[in-house]
Formats: sequence, C-alpha cells, structure tokens
Amino acid sequence: MITPIKEYIEFGHFNTKDYGLYLESRNAPTPEEKEIIEDIPLLQGVLDFSMILGERIFKTREIEYEFKLPNTAYEERKVVERRIKQLLMSFGEQKLYDTHDNGYFWLGKCKSVSVKHDPGKRNFIATIIFTVYPFMFTLSNYFDDVWDSFDFDDGIAGFTKYTINGSKELTLINTSDNTVAPEVAVSSAMTLELDGSSYDFLKGTATHFVMGLKPGINKIKVTGNGTVSIRWNAEVMG
Repeated sequence: MITPIKEYIEFGHFNTKDYGLYLESRNAPTPEEKEIIEDIPLLQGVLDFSMILGERIFKTREIEYEFKLPNTAYEERKVVERRIKQLLMSFGEQKLYDTHDNGYFWLGKCKSVSVKHDPGKRNFIATIIFTVYPFMFTLSNYFDDVWDSFDFDDGIAGFTKYTINGSKELTLINTSDNTVAPEVAVSSAMTLELDGSSYDFLKGTATHFVMGLKPGINKIKVTGNGTVSIRWNAEVMG
C-alpha cells in the first residue's frame, strides 16, 4: 500500500508531490537580527541602536528541507535528481508554498540542492535549502470573503475599499508582525495622512514605501473625491 503524500512544497513549476517525494524534515530557524552595536570606551556595556525605527530588523533566513524518494530504481532516481536541480536552480526569486504554513507563502530563491543515494534501500535523500525574506506573507492581500483561506486564528476581516467625498478617516488593522507599506489604488488624485505625514497619490495604483502601517490599529485620513483601496499582504514571523 502506497502512503499518500500529505506534506509538500511548491516553488515555481516544481512540486515535490509530483515527483513522489516524502518530507523527512523541515528546519526554519528564526532569522538573525541586523544589530547596530556601538562599544564606546569608558562606557558601561554597549549601546544598541538596533530598534531605532521602533522594531527589530532581520536578515534573510534559510529554510532547509529533506525529502526522500523511496523504493525507486537508480536510473529513475537519477532522472528525478536532475529534474529537481533544473527546476529549482534555474530561476530567481519566486513564491515558496509550504503545506506546513497553509494560507501563507515565503519569497526567495533556492540556494542549493544536494542528493545522497542509498543503493541498498533503493532511495535517496534530497536536501533543499532556500534563502527567503525573513517574514512569510499571507496569500490574500484583502478581505475577499474566501473562508477556505481565511486565517481564523490571526486574520482580521476588514474592509479595504472606501468611497471618499471630501475627507474621511479610516481605521486599518495590520495583523503583521512588522510595519508594511500598503498598495494604494485611487480613482482620482488623493492625499493620505498617516502619523503626521502626508502622501500624495495620483489616479492609479502605487506604493509609497516610506508610508508604513504599523502592527495593530492605524488611523488614516484620506482627502479627495472618488474611491480608495488600500491592500497589503500581512507579514508574519513563521
């Protein structure tokens, strides 16, 4: 009896399930912080400026997987090994989907693929390492009423599109673990005010990367006439 594959990853055109690969292990340690430390002579300890922006900043992180291809002839194992390396190493930054984190994806590229064959047991172990952005993203970037992908533990069902007649104050809840820059779509020129700063948007869709929604509740004042839509993918420390 063949054991069904329940855990798999998908990256670009590659899906481990399609090649009969079974997950053996998954290692996703938390990312290393970008520390800014100053050791000043004659001063006790050190000065840590790492949170000068109000939150911790992290480096890219690595996720390591081990997959097994069981009970397969050597000639067939060689073909699968070659296909894994071709499909993973030929492309740059892509979305990485992992059934371990349903409703989320990682963004990065494959760093390496190594394969160890075991002739006696007719299998191999493929070790695959990805270098990814420190946070994983939610699949949905707006409340679309699709309950199959809604995160009932951490998600927030909120409106992201509003009609503006003159000015209006909006309340947006960012469920991310860090500050994110939203995508703003306006039907005509509008001004958004957030935390004492103003940002002008022309008709169309744009992102001001200095305009950040902090984790939790954000109050935004929108001035103009027409519709405004504010969307973002929440970023979570997985």
